[in-house]
Amino acid sequence: MRVGNLVRRIDNWLKHNPWMGSDDNEEYGIVIVMPEKTIYKPSIKVLWATHGVIDEHPDDIELIDVNYN
Repeated sequence: MRVGNLVRRIDNWLKHNPWMGSDDNEEYGIVIVMPEKTIYKPSIKVLWATHGVIDEHPDDIELIDVNYN
């Protein structure tokens, strides 16, 4: 993951229990600050479409894989 990547906020409960939720409440954002080393704390700054800038934990966001072939 790096600055400029599109990410999605994930709910760890739904990640392990996908039958419990739906994709209706997905949130998308752009990574604006990424530490050089992955730190196991809220250290990735993301600009969310609805909530503004928030420091996120690496386990709470997921990179959206976009292929530009």
